[in-house]
Amino acid sequence: MRRRRDKATGLKFTTKRGTYSISWRAIMLLVTLAFSLAIVASPLQHYLQQREQARALQAEVAELQADIAKYEREKARWQNPDFVASQARDRLGWVLPGETPYVVVDPHTVTGEKPPDDPRRGVPEREIRQPWYLTIADSVEIAAGLKEAPDAGN
Repeated sequence: MRRRRDKATGLKFTTKRGTYSISWRAIMLLVTLAFSLAIVASPLQHYLQQREQARALQAEVAELQADIAKYEREKARWQNPDFVASQARDRLGWVLPGETPYVVVDPHTVTGEKPPDDPRRGVPEREIRQPWYLTIADSVEIAAGLKEAPDAGN
C-alpha cells in the first residue's frame, strides 16, 4: 500500500482558546490581495486628486461665466444712448444745450453771506514757477559761478 504524504497545512497558532491553522492557499491569497492593494493605491490617490481639481476648476469656470454674463449685461447697458446720457449727467455733471445747471450746496456750509464782488478774492495766489529744465540750467550756472544765487529772503 502506498503511503500518503502529509500535506503541509500551513501555519498553526496555539492560543489559550485553542489551536488555529491557516492554509498556504489562504496565506498566498492574502499576500496577493495586499500586493494588489499596494499597486492600486497610488493611481487611485491620483485619480481622486484629479477629480477634486476638476471640481474646483468647474466651480471657477462657473464663477467666471457668471462674471462674463454680468459684464455682458453692463456692456449692453452702455450701448443704450439714454443710459450713456444719464451717466454723463450723474458722473460728469454735463447738461444738454438749453438747460441750466444748478449746484446744490450742503446747507451746513452755507453761511448766508453775500458772495464777494471779486471772484478771485479768497483764492490763494499761485507761485509762478519756471519750467523744470530752466531751473536745472540756473542751478548749473550758479554752481559754475556764472550767475549769482537769488536771495532766499525775497
